[in-house]
Amino acid sequence: MSAGGSEPRNAKDYNLHLGQHRLAEIALQRLHAFPNATVRIGTQLETLQQDSAAVTLTVRTGERSESLRAHWAIGADGAGSTVRQQLGLSFDGMT
Repeated sequence: MSAGGSEPRNAKDYNLHLGQHRLAEIALQRLHAFPNATVRIGTQLETLQQDSAAVTLTVRTGERSESLRAHWAIGADGAGSTVRQQLGLSFDGMT
């Protein structure tokens, strides 16, 4: 039976619900296993510039602003993603 209590329409008729708080907990646990990973909470992206080698981010934590350079920047903050806005990428779906 599917999660809704009815018979599945096909072999892949299912839903998986995972709260954001749980997903964040899992991600943090995994990231702490990597010595080169840094997790910053309460840090705001101000600018983002991408070149052929990497990405440079200017971030602010409280009153402190700093520049970071990394191979990847992941915007996982929804349709209003600051990363998406900085890169001029549209959100063509719906929330």
